[in-house]
Amino acid sequence: MKNLRKVMTYRSESMDGDYEAKLNELQNIYYHTLGQTEKMQYEIDTNYNSSYRIIAYEEQTEEGIRRYNYSDEYDILVSQSSLGFGDTYYLSSKTNASFKLPLECEHLDYDEKYLYIFSNGTVPFYDTSVKKQGWFTQTGNKITLSGKAQILEIVGDKILIKNYNNNTIYFINNKNEQLSESFKEVFICGYDRFIVKNSKNKYMVIDSNFQKIFESEWDFVDTSLVQVRYLCFWKYKRLGSRI
Repeated sequence: MKNLRKVMTYRSESMDGDYEAKLNELQNIYYHTLGQTEKMQYEIDTNYNSSYRIIAYEEQTEEGIRRYNYSDEYDILVSQSSLGFGDTYYLSSKTNASFKLPLECEHLDYDEKYLYIFSNGTVPFYDTSVKKQGWFTQTGNKITLSGKAQILEIVGDKILIKNYNNNTIYFINNKNEQLSESFKEVFICGYDRFIVKNSKNKYMVIDSNFQKIFESEWDFVDTSLVQVRYLCFWKYKRLGSRI
């Protein structure tokens, strides 16, 4: 770097969703590459909410197929091609072995232990060749985000997305219907409160129905204090003085 410090980088070989493997990689570098002897200190929470992932059955009934316990009615099957043609996915009935509904997409987020889902029970998919993403509903309906969009967060029954066509952020439902107005920034303060920056570059605090909690609007908000549930706002006069 410019200050002559040396910075080491590495290429991860594990899947994005396999947090334990990521941590093991970091530990290996810490102890063996960097030669450290003291216990590694980190801030990774290894306790994950089980509602954000579903577990794979320990025993698989067919070779090359992973089965995940999705719901009381369905399993999700991942069929891995031995010829390099890509994976195929199915929603499979627990009570009727002949019912397998194809989940047509390029990728689901899974590893040998878990298949990762959103907190509302829908299953994210990624069609990377056409740069599209979305989710499957609990009955297998495919919802694709229109345009260049990214899912930022799931808050209860609301989905926060960023639309890169116009660089706006807003909430939609699981039918891809827009629920809120478009914002420039959104900060989540729980399931029932959000700090948003509107089209006039003013910050507001709104509730889960997207109504103002405070009538005032502000020029600046210190979002670093959101995690400790303090809200610090500033409003400026024309001459630049602060109140």
